[in-house]
Amino acid sequence: MIIGLDPGTTRSAIALYGHGRYWGRSERLRNDILRDWLKAYHAGADDILVIEQIAGMGQRVGGEVFETAYWSGRFSEAWESRGYRLERIKRYQVKKCLKARTDAAIRRALIARFGGVKKGEPLHGLAGDAWQALAAAVAWSDLHG
Repeated sequence: MIIGLDPGTTRSAIALYGHGRYWGRSERLRNDILRDWLKAYHAGADDILVIEQIAGMGQRVGGEVFETAYWSGRFSEAWESRGYRLERIKRYQVKKCLKARTDAAIRRALIARFGGVKKGEPLHGLAGDAWQALAAAVAWSDLHG
């Protein structure tokens, strides 16, 4: 199972992906709750946490970027301290892998790949930042199998 994680300043999103499909589970949680969830998660031998990595793109950044970086580190520590595998992927790698330039294009690429979002369809319930979490997991899987 790959747990894709899109970090944020106060809330972050996760989505579960494995064996070529979205597992119908995604959450957007307060960061402290997500950190505690990661500490308590009982990972299998093949489970991986993939965090979307903050990358410098030559632009000025503000406090939100630093707060997100802080939480990325807290999530990493919570996961790795238990001996579980952690990977990071940069947003540009996700976009390149999914052949998408925008968030909307990422969403369209995932729908084209897995199916729709209506009730009974594979991506039903996926919303907000969880799209980016799933995209991180899918792109990492595609790139590293």
